[in-house]
Amino acid sequence: TGSGKSHSMMGSEEDPGLIPRVCAGLFDRLQARAHEVRFKVEVSYYEIYNENVFDLLGDGGEGLRVREDPKTGFYADGLTTLAAANPGHIIRYLEKGNRLRATAETNMNKRSSRSHAVLAITITQDSIDGAGTKSSRINLIDLAGSENSKLS
Repeated sequence: TGSGKSHSMMGSEEDPGLIPRVCAGLFDRLQARAHEVRFKVEVSYYEIYNENVFDLLGDGGEGLRVREDPKTGFYADGLTTLAAANPGHIIRYLEKGNRLRATAETNMNKRSSRSHAVLAITITQDSIDGAGTKSSRINLIDLAGSENSKLS
């Protein structure tokens, strides 16, 4: 807690963190290949708090059920997925979700994350020449602050 994990991930307007830089770089690379491929970028944002998964882009409420698909692996059933046409869309989704994150005040930090937050970015590329479709996912994770806020 207070070590700068969230700041490293988000940064500030003057000094962008890892997430804004990755998003800007991603869209720069995709735009550079627009003559070769069509692409779709989708985003989900969720938190893991007290061993429960909560959708930070949905209506909130109850925790989501974690399931396993034999081909794609683990997923949160009912998780909201939104399209993103540029890095600004992703940042706005993060800002919305961050208002719902579980936080608490500690001696080290006025607003400490009590949950792990996962930003999942899925990129789907369709080759214009018909060579096929590729899909990949980037998971960017902001770890929770100290689990024992009384000690921090």
